[in-house]
Amino acid sequence: MARHTTPEDVLAPIEVAMQALLGLMIVWLAFTAIAPLTGAHVGFGAWGDGGIPCAPVTSNGLTINSGGIDGEGHPLAAPPVENLRPGVRLGEPREYLLCRDDMGPLDEALVSVPVLVDWLWTLGFLALTTALVRRGRRDGLFTDAVARGTRRLGWFVLGGAILVALVGGVLTSVETSRLVSDFPVVAGIPGNMHVDWTAIVAGCGVLTVGRILGQAVDMHRDLEGTV
Repeated sequence: MARHTTPEDVLAPIEVAMQALLGLMIVWLAFTAIAPLTGAHVGFGAWGDGGIPCAPVTSNGLTINSGGIDGEGHPLAAPPVENLRPGVRLGEPREYLLCRDDMGPLDEALVSVPVLVDWLWTLGFLALTTALVRRGRRDGLFTDAVARGTRRLGWFVLGGAILVALVGGVLTSVETSRLVSDFPVVAGIPGNMHVDWTAIVAGCGVLTVGRILGQAVDMHRDLEGTV
């Protein structure tokens, strides 16, 4: 006898996957917070890093020395890529690591908070998606609650992607100004914003699905009234 698959059964694997990912992220965040107490070094930005803390910054706004002498008059090290073929030269890197032995708590926070915000945004996405799938399994897809939840998830993804990029750009620009004397803070913000265009497109797509679901709910309700 053929087995009929219900919509609830279709959503079940998605809920299990979302719960597993959410649990793994929570466990990792807890482990990262507890690890320094046990002497382990788990890098979370500049927090918990056992080595010299470094700030990843883009080359936008930096004055790049292309000669053979650094800012203090010392000769530059050999090129990082050896055995280049004739006619091949190194271009300007898009990102640098600025490291400092005596990086204080404020500097560590400026480096680490963007990473934390990104993780919390991902954690919120998984939590909202899990709750939405669970509601869809319980109440069905064609309900006002699922349509509202889908739109809410879309706004969270879209707004979160912009917020993560903005926070990262501002804090990285401020930290760069603390490590480079002539760095323009405000002008450097756009260059240090890492916009996740995939997430922005996905957020717009989820918003569209939510609006379509809202229309489908009304049509489904009219159809049930007609029948």
